[in-house]
Amino acid sequence: MIFVKSIKDNKKITGLISFLFVILLVPNLLLPFISDDVSFGMITGAHGFIHNFLSITYHFYFDWSGRLLTDFSSRIILQLPTFVIALIKTVSLLIVLYLIVRLPQKLLKFDNSKFVISYLLIFLTYWLCNPNLGQTTFWLVGASNYLFTNLWILLYLNVAFSNYLNVRKTFRILIFIFIAFAAGLSNENTAPIIVAFGLGMFIYKWLVEHKISFNWLIGFFFSLLGAIVLLAAPGNQVRQQAGSPIFAQEPMWLKIHDFFINGSVFYTFSNYSILFPLFILVLIGIFYIKSSSTQAINWMIIFFLMAICSNFMFAFSPEIPLRALNGAFILFLVSFSFILQFLLNNVSESKMIRNISAVLFISLIFVFLFSYVLEVNSFNLARKESTIRVNTLKRASAQKANYVNIPSWYIGRVMRPHNDSYDKYFNVKLGEHYGFMGQVKEQDTHFNYTDKSLLQEVQKAIKNNDSFEKINIYNNNENLNKKTMVVFLKKDTLLNRKYDVKLNTERGSMNFLLNSDQIVSVDGFNFVSFDLGTYLYKNKITNVEIKDSNNTSNLYSVNY
Repeated sequence: MIFVKSIKDNKKITGLISFLFVILLVPNLLLPFISDDVSFGMITGAHGFIHNFLSITYHFYFDWSGRLLTDFSSRIILQLPTFVIALIKTVSLLIVLYLIVRLPQKLLKFDNSKFVISYLLIFLTYWLCNPNLGQTTFWLVGASNYLFTNLWILLYLNVAFSNYLNVRKTFRILIFIFIAFAAGLSNENTAPIIVAFGLGMFIYKWLVEHKISFNWLIGFFFSLLGAIVLLAAPGNQVRQQAGSPIFAQEPMWLKIHDFFINGSVFYTFSNYSILFPLFILVLIGIFYIKSSSTQAINWMIIFFLMAICSNFMFAFSPEIPLRALNGAFILFLVSFSFILQFLLNNVSESKMIRNISAVLFISLIFVFLFSYVLEVNSFNLARKESTIRVNTLKRASAQKANYVNIPSWYIGRVMRPHNDSYDKYFNVKLGEHYGFMGQVKEQDTHFNYTDKSLLQEVQKAIKNNDSFEKINIYNNNENLNKKTMVVFLKKDTLLNRKYDVKLNTERGSMNFLLNSDQIVSVDGFNFVSFDLGTYLYKNKITNVEIKDSNNTSNLYSVNY
């Protein structure tokens, strides 16, 4: 309601939100079920839905993780139609961005005159600087773990700083209790920081303003309760013992020492793209103009330190996936929002700052458009690949096959290959999700197998043999210096056969083992692909030799 009420009377704000809604809905609609979506969407068991759901949730908490809220939300949302899921993710991000902009407006008492430009700049920064855009924003399970949890944190901060609880109505108090609890139940690295911030605000109100803050007292207590539920979950220890038993047994001082000495701490701050240069540029602008705001700078520093401390929490984690850096990223964005909005509200005092800001803004727009087109194309490719993979599973199920090979995901080019793409993890329950109960093997496929022209193309035909049709070599979209060799086989190729494949160049050779059980079928074409990396970048290929491992006299050679 607060979101709708704030924008309904402003046509510019309404227009911007509507435009961004469409912009964000497109990739959300395109990205298919990936990774853990298939397993979290399955509520299986011998009893009814509710009983099965509660049973799965119980085992998840005691055997894997304390993230009850993300587990609950992802499993429930995945029962909904695809379009509704896309709507939920899209609206959630729009609200997150709104709350990031709204908090400084509230504390610095700015009006809505700069809301549109502030919102748009925060959106651009979110998109271009996100440490893992695809996995935290568009992948449903990833969004449940990071986008939705950050939504609860930002709701908590905005409500706690408001007069929401001045009217002591039970319903309002209960809503705030749930929001505070959800904020504490967010993520392992952000929960302690949010709890500490609530305690700090309560102490500040008590010692400096000489009053007991009802907002921060309730917020601290119930966010602490949520953090305890999250961090004290038995599943956390079970998962760490199973995945990293050595790390689990290390003393705390050694974990902290390794984190700061072995470079992990620098890794946590190296994936935010141009975020920190933007901080510096805005700060330079603030110090250049005549006006200054100690309050804006102080809040910037507070949330900046919160973000840093949030990343420091990874000293107690055996691994640091890129998507986990999103919690600190949101706190960095809140920090950035304070100084950005102060600059925008005072930019009229300097013509030079206005001109520089305009150039920077236009540059961000162009970079975003480039990134957006690539992201949408990559997700569209993933949708086509998903259709092929799912149809392969359904055919295998109809044929009652014992096993089936499916091609792996082939990631289309994105602007930041390590930060913008979706999760390629192969979930072992993929076949079961689509009704195939046999064994599913995902075979590495290093080219765009959705392009029929590539499948039909004949670069080097192999004649007069019983097994092979042709050999094609393709560029890799993510890195044009990388190549992929694809060996196409005939439909009646004997199974349980092994072949030695030798790629000869003017400077040496590469050897591969081709098993017939690695064959992938797409649109009637059977093939096995081999990643050549950059080997052919400066090496001219001379020929490819293929021979039967069990019959060395059966040799095929293709000259180039």
